[in-house]
Amino acid sequence: MANRVCEVKYVKKSDQTTLLTVNLNDISTKTMKIVAKNPEDWIENIILSRCCFNCEELYKTHIKECIEKNTQPKSISTALVGYDVSPDLIFKTKRVYSENVDGTSVINVDIDPLFTKSMDMIYVNPKEEIKLFIESRIDKQISHIINDSINRGIYMGKTKREIIMTYEPEEISDNLVDEL
Repeated sequence: MANRVCEVKYVKKSDQTTLLTVNLNDISTKTMKIVAKNPEDWIENIILSRCCFNCEELYKTHIKECIEKNTQPKSISTALVGYDVSPDLIFKTKRVYSENVDGTSVINVDIDPLFTKSMDMIYVNPKEEIKLFIESRIDKQISHIINDSINRGIYMGKTKREIIMTYEPEEISDNLVDEL
């Protein structure tokens, strides 16, 4: 039986940062590597795509309030988290991807204080919501793999697991030229 497994941990640290850890079984790892050449980039984008916009909007709101009150705006980090964060640490994530011999993988993403604050505002339960988002994408890709395998006739005599684990997407040539 071919089941995807995705475990997500979201741990807040004492320095107002968080660590997001995503553990994927071999099927989920294989699938995510088809979705994105570097799965850790895709996972990081879940954070960046939501938090950058949210932080910018929060800071604009702060500036508007300062204009209304005729006060000097604070730095973005002071306005959002209450203290100055080193500029080289804000709007940053650090990610580490490791794949094991058995095909499982672990993605760790360290999230800075501003993005942590933003995630607290965006997500009610970051662990579960991020997990559902990843699982939904994996399920869509598995469905695509099965449909493509049927269309290409490469499903015969294989289990669902074997289809997924041996699947290689067709290469599409960029050199398509009509010759007259």
